[in-house]
Amino acid sequence: MKDLKKIQEFFSQPIPGQDAIDTISMDIPLFLRMLEYAREDAQEDVDLHDVTQRATELSKTKSFLSMEDYNEIVAAPQEIDEEEGYSKYLKDDPEFPGGKTPGLTPDILNKILMKIANVDDIDEIKKKVKEVLLENKKKRDRCLRIADRKYKKPSAYKSGAVVRCRDGKIWKDLKEVIY
Repeated sequence: MKDLKKIQEFFSQPIPGQDAIDTISMDIPLFLRMLEYAREDAQEDVDLHDVTQRATELSKTKSFLSMEDYNEIVAAPQEIDEEEGYSKYLKDDPEFPGGKTPGLTPDILNKILMKIANVDDIDEIKKKVKEVLLENKKKRDRCLRIADRKYKKPSAYKSGAVVRCRDGKIWKDLKEVIY
């Protein structure tokens, strides 16, 4: 057992000339468990980055990581009660004291939207959204209309031509034909 501790201490020493900040030393059982975590438990790439960051931070204080450190490295996410929440937009509403909501139902979302948009009726919000969408649809400038005539389908050539036209490099003298 003493020999094992000496071996662990020897291998936990930083290699001369190597950046010890980015080095993680761990025993084989922890290494295998970390591989299992990466394969089975990590949901997204961000989870792996978080685990790596916690292991690196822990390595700065400990020279050698073992299975005892696993829970601290992985740090299971705290359970969040999805049934209730808080909304800063509803904190003054007497129906929701302090903004506490029983969950995000469509009715509560509509109330939040009405507070954000400063309107009294959800239909007004729908009308405003339609106006904005139609407004954006109508705004097809001269260059885009000419490009639509010259290029029948979307392509990189078409978008490049629109950019050059807007910069005034092409189609300056071309008259727009309105059908």
